[in-house]
Amino acid sequence: MDSSEVLREAVKGAGVKQAAAAVGVSTSLLYKWCQPRKGPRGSRGSGSANPLDRLARLVEATGDDRPVRWLAGRAGGFFTPNPRARATPDLDVLHGARRIVAEFADVLESLERSLADGRINAKEAARIRREWEQLKSAGEGLVVSCEERAEKDVSEE
Repeated sequence: MDSSEVLREAVKGAGVKQAAAAVGVSTSLLYKWCQPRKGPRGSRGSGSANPLDRLARLVEATGDDRPVRWLAGRAGGFFTPNPRARATPDLDVLHGARRIVAEFADVLESLERSLADGRINAKEAARIRREWEQLKSAGEGLVVSCEERAEKDVSEE
């Protein structure tokens, strides 16, 4: 799904007028953001660069995903980057499963240390968040390894 489709779907619920007013732009500009920038066979579409395109370019230009992390937080979620694709020897799947168990143990250890005095302070909560993010990343790494392994098996048949 490209950025214009994402915006078009997001605006459907609220309506263009209400959404445009909420972000302080004209309805015509919001309509432009919801139209593809590229037409058939790579021709120029009628859309214009939208905030999602610009955010993506900012992250690419800086190599810093903090704007995406901030936005995910504002949306009530968290951003966890996917691991880089790589070749997956047979033992990578087992290694990935072991890493998940180890990361989960780290989360539990952080919780146990934090709750030793019966409360969790901001620094402890931040440490628990870091451990949780590492656990989610390990889980995604395992899934990617399994997907790559499945693609490898299919191509060998």
